[in-house]
Amino acid sequence: MSASNGFSYRDRLHAAGEFQLVFKGGKRRRCDPFILYRYPVSTPARLGIAASRATGTAVVRNRAKRLVREAFRQYKARLTPGNYVMRVAKPLAAYSNEELRAALEVVFAAARRA
Repeated sequence: MSASNGFSYRDRLHAAGEFQLVFKGGKRRRCDPFILYRYPVSTPARLGIAASRATGTAVVRNRAKRLVREAFRQYKARLTPGNYVMRVAKPLAAYSNEELRAALEVVFAAARRA
């Protein structure tokens, strides 16, 4: 895998302040069970993931994060510059991996058009 297709340190949001800025000033796109927030900045697309305990057990939350990171890797080159935060808004136990991938595809495609 080339470096441009990975999910490096530079591709992630780290500080709580960065997350808050995106949550408060960003535009939202929703596709259950996800909400994608986008805050425009001039830097290449960067991603933060927020999954609370209400989402499910640690195994479920980590599964969601893996799927989100993979979808971001695939869409990163096509996204407009900005900081993105993906919030897992609903418990995931009722969703299959295919349903989650489809929802991620819809929400990232909508963000790309914005």
